[in-house]
Amino acid sequence: MAGATCPACGSTQLNALEGRTFACQNCGNRFDIGLCPACGSLVAEGLEACPACGRALTLLPQVISRHTNPRVPQWLADVRGRAEAIKITSAAASDARMQAFDDIDRKRVAHNHEQAAQRRGADRVVLGLSLAVSAGILLLCLILVLVFRTP
Repeated sequence: MAGATCPACGSTQLNALEGRTFACQNCGNRFDIGLCPACGSLVAEGLEACPACGRALTLLPQVISRHTNPRVPQWLADVRGRAEAIKITSAAASDARMQAFDDIDRKRVAHNHEQAAQRRGADRVVLGLSLAVSAGILLLCLILVLVFRTP
């Protein structure tokens, strides 16, 4: 049985009897085999801790270990280990987004200036035409006054 050891002598030479019961070829000890809930290794029933990962298998050691030595789950330790890299990546992505926003803003401001210049040009044309029409009307009025003036 690969991975399982005798709880009495530590031998790996085991004979399967029936069900989950095994007998050690070295010392003759009989015991049941179970699985560690943390790492999945084969462990002898009745052991207080998994020989592979050290997780407490019975209730009393689990309670005691929680209060004396709180264990950080492996996934949390991994994430904490990557936290600095995540911060750096996040900061770089944030800087890239901010640069994109700045570029968009610069383009918008340039477009607004261009439109304002076009509007000023159009306004000058309209003002010039208005002045020309006004001058024409004034000139026409003066001509009419001079022509129809009574002596």
